[in-house]
Amino acid sequence: MKKYPLLILIPFLFISCSKEPDDNYAEPEYKILSYTEDATIFCTFSYPSVDSDGNPIQLSSALFAYNPTQADSSAEIRTVIAASHITVTSGVECPSKIKSAFTLNDVTVLQTLPANAQIPELRQSVIIMPDLEGYGITEHLPHPYLSRELSARQTADAIRYGILVYNSLEKALPFADDWKSICLGYSQGGSVALATQRATAMGSVHPMAGTTSRLMRAMICSLSDLLIIV
Repeated sequence: MKKYPLLILIPFLFISCSKEPDDNYAEPEYKILSYTEDATIFCTFSYPSVDSDGNPIQLSSALFAYNPTQADSSAEIRTVIAASHITVTSGVECPSKIKSAFTLNDVTVLQTLPANAQIPELRQSVIIMPDLEGYGITEHLPHPYLSRELSARQTADAIRYGILVYNSLEKALPFADDWKSICLGYSQGGSVALATQRATAMGSVHPMAGTTSRLMRAMICSLSDLLIIV
């Protein structure tokens, strides 16, 4: 089926995601795969997680971050956004490959937030958007569609590792004392966001281990709203 640019209103689901630090968590192993910067820092990274059989697997994720154009000693990160992508049918549409895609979707809109959003909590942010199994560096594998528990685990791992990746960057900014964390998604991504928040609340995953993440209330937005504020 021929694809057309996405022009309809698309509701996004924002879910709070917070967890007390867990000192038993060891620092994960990760690898930065690519890095570019302009108005926004963009990098891709690999990180360890588990597959549908519970075996170790390396997955990939995209990361977008606020990058002030002028030196500002007071600049800081106010929000970490864990964004789960919508259903995609082509490998180039996954978050880590979006720089080579010519389409308008949730990834292309979200990557503009750290540069253009009028709301400080959205502009001064780090956005972690995992490919999930079956995309990115695991595109040779089938995607476990709507496997919520597995997707929640893989997303939680991406959040935790993504924060470490960001802090390792030369241009990383300090986190605000009251920084917040949000899970975000629409459609399939909404299902993953809900699953990630639930698993976090139940204590089965620990995406914020070793951090001081603060709680943000749930709210509803839309793609058109994001286009307006950016």
